[in-house]
Amino acid sequence: MTPKEQITEIVLRAVRATGESTNNDLLRQATLETRLYGEKSGLDSLNLVNLIADVELGVFEIFGRDVTLADDAAASEARSPFRRVATLIDYVEARLAKPQ
Repeated sequence: MTPKEQITEIVLRAVRATGESTNNDLLRQATLETRLYGEKSGLDSLNLVNLIADVELGVFEIFGRDVTLADDAAASEARSPFRRVATLIDYVEARLAKPQ
């Protein structure tokens, strides 16, 4: 499995688990296009923070690296990396590509 596939699995698992815990069918059946942030996202700010923490934990468990996804770099992006599942996957991949 490629690193991108592993990241995709981590993010989708976290989103679907959030869907289970919040009883949200859209998140339970998440795809790459599922919205995570903004209008029609299905997540409030607390659930988004918990989702990000779950993704960070999943990344550590699989890759053995600590990554912080919700920081100044994320806030300074012209478009939020938390918009959709696909943008979050791309953001995680970019963060892992940076040297520690």
